[in-house]
Amino acid sequence: MKNTKRWTILILILGAWALVLAQSCDRTAKRADGSSSAVEKDGEQAKEDGDAAAAEGDLPGEAAPGTIAVESPGPSAPAVFFLAGLKGYLEPCGCSAEILLGGIERLTGYVDAAQKLHPASTMLDGGDMLFEFAEIEEHDIPQVKAKAEVIVAAQKRFGTQVTVPGELDFALGSAFYLEKLEAAGVEPIAANLTIAGKKLEAGRIIEVGDIKLGVVGAVEPRHYEGLEDVATTEPVEAVKKAVAALKKDGATTTLLIMHGDLAATRAVLNAVDGIDFGVVGHAPRESDEVQQAGGGFTLEAFDQGRYLGVLKLYERDAQGAYSNAGAASVSEIEKLERVIEHKQGQVDRFPPSKRHENPPILARLQDDIKDLKEQVVALKSASLNVPESGNAFIYRPIAMVPGLPINEAMESERRVFNESLKSLQMAVKREVVPPKEGEAFYVGTNNCATCHVGAKKFWDGTAHAKAVKTLEDRDKLFDQSCIGCHVVGYEKPGGSVIGKLHYEAKLGERTIQKDLENVGCENCHGPGSAHMAMPVDAAGKPQFINPTPTVTQCMECHVPEHSPKFNFDAYVKDITGAGHEFKSK
Repeated sequence: MKNTKRWTILILILGAWALVLAQSCDRTAKRADGSSSAVEKDGEQAKEDGDAAAAEGDLPGEAAPGTIAVESPGPSAPAVFFLAGLKGYLEPCGCSAEILLGGIERLTGYVDAAQKLHPASTMLDGGDMLFEFAEIEEHDIPQVKAKAEVIVAAQKRFGTQVTVPGELDFALGSAFYLEKLEAAGVEPIAANLTIAGKKLEAGRIIEVGDIKLGVVGAVEPRHYEGLEDVATTEPVEAVKKAVAALKKDGATTTLLIMHGDLAATRAVLNAVDGIDFGVVGHAPRESDEVQQAGGGFTLEAFDQGRYLGVLKLYERDAQGAYSNAGAASVSEIEKLERVIEHKQGQVDRFPPSKRHENPPILARLQDDIKDLKEQVVALKSASLNVPESGNAFIYRPIAMVPGLPINEAMESERRVFNESLKSLQMAVKREVVPPKEGEAFYVGTNNCATCHVGAKKFWDGTAHAKAVKTLEDRDKLFDQSCIGCHVVGYEKPGGSVIGKLHYEAKLGERTIQKDLENVGCENCHGPGSAHMAMPVDAAGKPQFINPTPTVTQCMECHVPEHSPKFNFDAYVKDITGAGHEFKSK
């Protein structure tokens, strides 16, 4: 009797396990080449995961949206918000914890909240709004066009009034650019630029409360050389005329949006009287420094939507100059910033894996840095000195950090865009770049593992082995701007493209199956087909492979844009070890 019960229980357990496996098999998701991966969730689970992500933030370590309040130091006043170089960024890269700034729903959420803190406000744009690159390859066009639609939706929510065309904005031609601006309700201005033979409006007066803000646009000509349908002249004389015209029409405060770098912006401010502020529209620095030039001040807000410029205006004298009410105790702040830099250097020397483990000494350093940064902010706020008479301003570039409020409608638009990437990319037929006769091609980590068993075992435990999963987790596996640094040999001869991460190839007389997912052996050591065919030379030494990769290979992906704290000596320790020892030249 007991045996019968045991068999019955065993059969029930096996049946339940079979059911679990069957359900697991049903929940498979297609990878970037059509193969399967058990990552897709059923509707209820996806909803639960979405709710959890919303509570915690999208990325590990992110503060939940709305946990940081939007503030406006100083007495109430009209405000000017601006972006410079959004470059089509809808969300931060997310490759490392240092670059979580930005996000289109965070920007719109912040502006929504900040507008309520000011009696009046306006939104401006410094150019390079739509695209990151001046040239866009044919297979990328569907994705960047779809992304541009999300940017248009965001600009409508911002209520952006004017923009100065940046050179990157013409990547798909002037007609496409002007069409998107019209859809967004944004007017292009520039005193020294024509599009398709048509002069743009040089500037306009925008009423911000009682302030008649004269906004002038101008560009630095060198950035526009060779662009079709676009012509420029030198900016100084054109800006002089525009400023004079705006003042004649009643402008009481003037602001130049200069699509040029800091030096170019300073040059115009120094050469033209009557400009109160100059927004740096091209290559703005990550800095809150306000420089005086001529009779005005330069303003910078870091690009890619990582910072939003916020300028508060206290206009009491329509003809008077402005003073900086936010000029803090420079020496004390510099002292604190030097300590922050020193402690941050100590943090940067920790290997990435140790940062994830968060040992006590690292946690203490990070807490110290946070406290010091709060002291800097407090010092700057405490030193606000808005005079009771005369014109004054407060300028702050606001970092779009996790925890700020978000606009849920824009979050939805961004998620829908991410979900559309697969269909957009799979509709574009792409072929792998063929290797030249005798040229080595990529074979995939699975083929390297047939000999290098120990190295493969070690690699399995590294972040490189999970590179594709990080994209899957965020609906970015089909994103052209991401996938290249998460797979082997992307767009290289005999390598991979979207739609072809797994495929067969001939190696001599045999057929091999390539698996080019994740950051594998050949990302560092180079294409391995020749080495696989003839691993060693007559002396028994490895051949046709790079046995000692250097920082050069890493820097193909670990660029400052996506890996600002990259340190070869620290990072290499995370991808080498037992069975895969580091060898230097």
